[in-house]
Amino acid sequence: MPVLHADYLDLLERSFSRLDASEYFGAEAMIRSFQARFPPSKLRRLQGVELLEELHGRESRDCLAYWLEFRDQEDFQARLFGSIRGGSALKFGIYQRAEDGGWYVHSGEAGGQRKLHISEAVRIAETQRDQLLAARDVVARLPSYPTSNDYGWLQAEVEAVAPDLVGLAFLHKYLFLQFPDRLDDYHSVDYQRHHLLQMGVRPPDSGLYSSARTFVEAWHDFRRERSLLPMSLFTHLLNTVNGPPCRFWRLGTTVGSGGESQWKGMAEGSYIAVGWAELGDLYQVVEGLQGTDAKEAIRHALARHYPDVIPQQRGKEMTQLWRFFANIQEGDRVFAADGQRIVGVGRVTGPYRFEPGAVFPHRRSVEWLSLERFNAPDKTGLQTTVYPLDNAIDLLLAGVEHVRHRQPSMLPPGPARYAPPPLEGMLSAIHEELLRKGQVILYGPPGTGKTWHALRAAEELSARSTFGRSWLDLSEGEREGLRGAKSPGEQRFWACTFHPAYGYEEFVEGIRPQTDGSGTLGFAPREGLFRSICAQAQQHPDHLHFLLIDEFNRGDAARIFGELLTLLELDKRGRVHIQLPYSRERFSVPRNVRIIATMNTSDRSIALLDSALRRRFGFIELLPDPTVLKEAQAGGVVLKRLLVTLNQRLVRALPHGARNLQVGHSFFQRDGSPLSDFADFRRVMRHEVVPLLQEYCYDQPVALLDILGNKLLDASSGEIRNELFSLGNEDHLRTALREWDPTLVEADAMAPTGPEEGVEE
Repeated sequence: MPVLHADYLDLLERSFSRLDASEYFGAEAMIRSFQARFPPSKLRRLQGVELLEELHGRESRDCLAYWLEFRDQEDFQARLFGSIRGGSALKFGIYQRAEDGGWYVHSGEAGGQRKLHISEAVRIAETQRDQLLAARDVVARLPSYPTSNDYGWLQAEVEAVAPDLVGLAFLHKYLFLQFPDRLDDYHSVDYQRHHLLQMGVRPPDSGLYSSARTFVEAWHDFRRERSLLPMSLFTHLLNTVNGPPCRFWRLGTTVGSGGESQWKGMAEGSYIAVGWAELGDLYQVVEGLQGTDAKEAIRHALARHYPDVIPQQRGKEMTQLWRFFANIQEGDRVFAADGQRIVGVGRVTGPYRFEPGAVFPHRRSVEWLSLERFNAPDKTGLQTTVYPLDNAIDLLLAGVEHVRHRQPSMLPPGPARYAPPPLEGMLSAIHEELLRKGQVILYGPPGTGKTWHALRAAEELSARSTFGRSWLDLSEGEREGLRGAKSPGEQRFWACTFHPAYGYEEFVEGIRPQTDGSGTLGFAPREGLFRSICAQAQQHPDHLHFLLIDEFNRGDAARIFGELLTLLELDKRGRVHIQLPYSRERFSVPRNVRIIATMNTSDRSIALLDSALRRRFGFIELLPDPTVLKEAQAGGVVLKRLLVTLNQRLVRALPHGARNLQVGHSFFQRDGSPLSDFADFRRVMRHEVVPLLQEYCYDQPVALLDILGNKLLDASSGEIRNELFSLGNEDHLRTALREWDPTLVEADAMAPTGPEEGVEE
């Protein structure tokens, strides 16, 4: 009997037909590559420091931990087999710190770390090796057609033979790569539980390994006519259809016991809401406070406005308001309830907002997935307005069942409509800073991809906010709408560049000349770019609006923002107003406006920015990343080695502030791909890289000579040897680069040399 419901299988079928699966075609070869790199026989043989470095030695970027978390080469791409990135490196139990090369473990205190003696680190590595291999032997003993009892046995046995590793994601990923037909590649119980619920399957009570049976059986059900479909592609499909893990909430729709239901307004207005109208906007209640202090501010406000409520009940109400205000997140599912009857199931799509004058004024936008009514199987959360349904499995499965029946009709033609996969890498880092501060600056040397990452983040985050889908899954018309090419009202991201002449008048508002109907010249206030963005954001409060500011440090940012600096803080957004100097209008920055800025540290250090401005921005440093060049060559020049060597020479020659004066990897890329043509490489070196180095070494000719060497720079005149960069002198340029390091140029790229002049053959 198939483990998946027919409706869900149909949804998978239609979604799979529109899924780009090309990057998974080599999954089996990658797994074989991993198995060949880390065979059990080798791990059993290694001892001491050699074993420690094989498991966790990050400096070589070739250890087991690095392969499982970061490896991104043609032979193996770690992200295709379930991500374990993020969080502390202590998720491996032990790690090597880059700063001092020392080995560290958790100290037992919150966030604490303890440095190990090398002998202690080796003992930990030997214990981990023994448990890894013992767990592998356990999985190998599973029968060919394992039952649910067999997977229950597997869970118990892994717990017994690998007690130190059983809860760690890296053990599960290692075992999956050893047995990709017997385990799934969800390395978190939360992820497994989320997908099982969306599939309509009751999650088991135990851990990672007992859940594998359902995923393996579902994979077999789906791949009956796709014999080559790997498990990793199947779970990617589940991610595409089900979206990332989320929390589930029950929300009451009635005012008090036997009061009037507010459900009709919620259903028609696509929102959820709660009462306690006398409190006003909760952002004002908790202004400047966080955590326990913010909760206590809500408790005190309840005591002031509802003095007749007994303290015990007041504590419960504070908890419910805090859940609605702070705990519910975009993407969470909500079950709207009228007593024990569920009247709607929806997905939260917007942040908290306050609607003055409403009976239920505290609101969040929701996309209703089902408006079919059904009775909850029990009375979970019945006496509570906002209640977490984390353990209400029967109710969650009933809700999934009702949403599933409607799902096929809700899917529009064309690209599948689904929650996008979790953000990773730089996109995730930018998103986290925007959630924390509301604005972020990407800073670093030239050519490190700051503007590219900023634009990519604005595209992706605006697509998710507006359509609930990834940028790549949008139609060209939807993308053009977000860019503002179709209608100004649809635009969701804008861009500008700061420069010395750019001012408050262009950014916020200024006075501009204009003529009236009679031709008389006068002056009138005119709104600037940022003010117009804020006006549109207020008209569309459920969607994020992004401003990209390039070359942030080339303008006088403190003057450009003026009094708006105070309004940028998230806890003052929408609550603190100022009077603008020219129009005399009241103005506040909406909470749904985000700023992503870039700045070159070669122009100006972030330490030189106005301190008040620095406090209001998050900062993410981008440094040259040679790994993006992979093993690319341009006419025999190994680009990754060249970039590493060039920056090493630069840092040695310019020790003061040289970290901010490196050469970025994007100099050696075109359209996101490494250069492959030597003519392109030659032009980049002569017209982009060398002039940049000359600028860095202005009035320091010795430093420039130390970087370029005397084959590229005439030491006596200080002039660049331009003839090396001309057509026909390719080998001379390669020879000059080989002076830096012979391995920069592949030997077979050099033209064979004939006999030297005057020497007989």
